[in-house]
Amino acid sequence: MIRVENVSKTYRLPGRVIKALERVALEVARGEIFCLLGPNGAGKTTLVKIIAGALLPDEGQVFVDGFDGVRHRNEVTKRVGVVFETSHNVYGYLTVEQNLRYFGSLNRIPRVVLKDRVEDCLSLLELEPHRTAPANRLSRGMCQKLALAVALVRDPDILLLDEPTLGLDVLMSARVKALTKRLAREKGKAILLTTHNMALAQEMGDRFAFISKGHIVWEGRAADLRGLDFFRSSYVIDIVRDGAPDMASVMTSLASHCSPVQSANDVLALSCQEDGLSDVLKVLVEAGAVIKSVRKEETSLEDIFLKLFDEGGS
Repeated sequence: MIRVENVSKTYRLPGRVIKALERVALEVARGEIFCLLGPNGAGKTTLVKIIAGALLPDEGQVFVDGFDGVRHRNEVTKRVGVVFETSHNVYGYLTVEQNLRYFGSLNRIPRVVLKDRVEDCLSLLELEPHRTAPANRLSRGMCQKLALAVALVRDPDILLLDEPTLGLDVLMSARVKALTKRLAREKGKAILLTTHNMALAQEMGDRFAFISKGHIVWEGRAADLRGLDFFRSSYVIDIVRDGAPDMASVMTSLASHCSPVQSANDVLALSCQEDGLSDVLKVLVEAGAVIKSVRKEETSLEDIFLKLFDEGGS
């Protein structure tokens, strides 16, 4: 697992000081996908580099499977696979296959085992046709796939994925997402996924943390989002406007249970809370109303993201 304890990092540049992280704390357990969300420059990549052992924190500690990220960096790097947004973990002058063999051999994987893993990664990420191509001649999407393959060839217990689907086409993005879920659910890997893509996070995440200007502004599970003051959940019923003989009377009888939210052409949309849904549907059916659809609407992760960041002053 990953445990981050009060980690801070400051970049001192000519003429300015940037506080990239300030007392960040979080944990990622085995078998879960933890999504770290924030805009560009929020500190996501800095945190990934510190966890991976590529950057030292100014304050605080990081533990990976119980190993201190500073004192036991070699042990940490053995256990962590990383995919950076800009595919920094591949060598452009090596071919696709050479990259996989090189990074696998660095971790002293037996030759016979490594051969099978290389073939598995090439197949899994559909890189076989490009095995002899130099990495610097690959498209951005292909290079991102190679970066993921390099991270997986060592079969690490922990994966750090920094914008893993960036640059991928729709089909490969779906496959990478399915693979990531399978690695967590079936293989028990601890996965930290950083992104500013709300739809990706909502689809993938077991737990979430929102980071702004180096600070964690909220952390919790998907179910915890419902406890936020501004979270809203309701059901919307679409009915044919003139589908009942006396629609005006029907609407009057439903006034205490629901309210019109919008209309388009001959369709009227009614909004009601979950505890009143069955009563509303019963009245509509008995009145002979034509119900076209019933759907649940909730405050989206994107709306929550924007609200939290607005309150955080970012």
